[in-house]
Amino acid sequence: MPSSDRRTWASVHLDLIRGLAALVVVAGHARSLFFNGLTAEAPSQSDGGPFFVPAGTGVIPMTIGREAVMVFFVLSGFLVGGSVLRQIASGTWAWRDYIIKRLARLWVVLIPVMFIGVAVDVLGRAYFAGPGSLYSAPDGQGYVNPWTFASGLSWRTLMGNIVFLQDIFVPMPGTNLALWSLANEFWYYMAFPALVIALSARFSVIQRALFAMLCLAILVMVGIHTSFLFLIWIFGATVAVLPCWFPKILTVTISVVTGICFVTIFLFIKNIVHGSYASELIIGLSFSIFLYAIKFNIAKEIGVFYEKISSYLSNISYTLYVSHLPVMVFMTNIYNSPWERHPLSFLYFSEFISVIVVSIAWATVLYRLFEARTDTVRRFAQRALFGRSTALPHEPRL
Repeated sequence: MPSSDRRTWASVHLDLIRGLAALVVVAGHARSLFFNGLTAEAPSQSDGGPFFVPAGTGVIPMTIGREAVMVFFVLSGFLVGGSVLRQIASGTWAWRDYIIKRLARLWVVLIPVMFIGVAVDVLGRAYFAGPGSLYSAPDGQGYVNPWTFASGLSWRTLMGNIVFLQDIFVPMPGTNLALWSLANEFWYYMAFPALVIALSARFSVIQRALFAMLCLAILVMVGIHTSFLFLIWIFGATVAVLPCWFPKILTVTISVVTGICFVTIFLFIKNIVHGSYASELIIGLSFSIFLYAIKFNIAKEIGVFYEKISSYLSNISYTLYVSHLPVMVFMTNIYNSPWERHPLSFLYFSEFISVIVVSIAWATVLYRLFEARTDTVRRFAQRALFGRSTALPHEPRL
């Protein structure tokens, strides 16, 4: 976010939430690599994911990170969807600028980090593929499956992931199962403007009909579960344009109350609600209400250290999300081969923490190499294609 926005309570806290959501995903994956009782039977493809799992393959990791991804979807809808709504309403909307911004945002990180992750997988398999190692696809885990080093590393899979068809027509590359949500994000980016145009009286009947068909075609292609999660993304876009319906003097109190409610639901939803659709909907709604309260807080006194931590975690959150799994699987094989889960102890907890720390450090390096150059790449693409560049609005960080 621009430095001028960093003085507001809301923007700094949203940065921290985005960063913490990425850390929750990382910690959830690390936890299921080390400790007992954190997997469930894998759903079939017809159950809607969240991972593309060929028939007959083992289990998939089921962690609290899934709930954290709902936070990402709401935040993405809030930032990207809110911008779309404002631009279409003001008549400043342009598909070409929008698509360049979205692709630059995703591809500058995804393409190099995906191939680096594949290299880590290949290197790990070359050195740790002994009997019982995690790379040998042992029972009880879902990060490495029989197809991981076959169809999971094929050129068809890699190209499919680049054009955001993972978990739709192709699996994720190698052990990088977290990439499933990038397909959701991209197709929501495409479907939402089409939906808004279809419902807007600013456009002709023919335009509205064509964009309605485009939105419907996208939703049919991505499937029932991904289409359902689009509703959660729309929650964020809705919050972005809602006016304040409570006295602003109560914003801090309402933010605290809704924040406590959201955190409580987030931590205990698996014990209260069974079934992914219901839990995802409740997480999305509760976080949207919290986000609505945060949006109107205009306090400006923010500690410098807190602001720096918030900014750092937010900056690396997308890179951390898309880069952590291959390096975590690699490190798990160093610590734990033949692979097995363990009861909680000081030794294994230390290993668990070290894997998280290394993943964050790894993401920081990759962020500086790639994601930090996103604006430069976007401006270059706009000048190369159209002879100009445009100002960059707030970018969502996945």
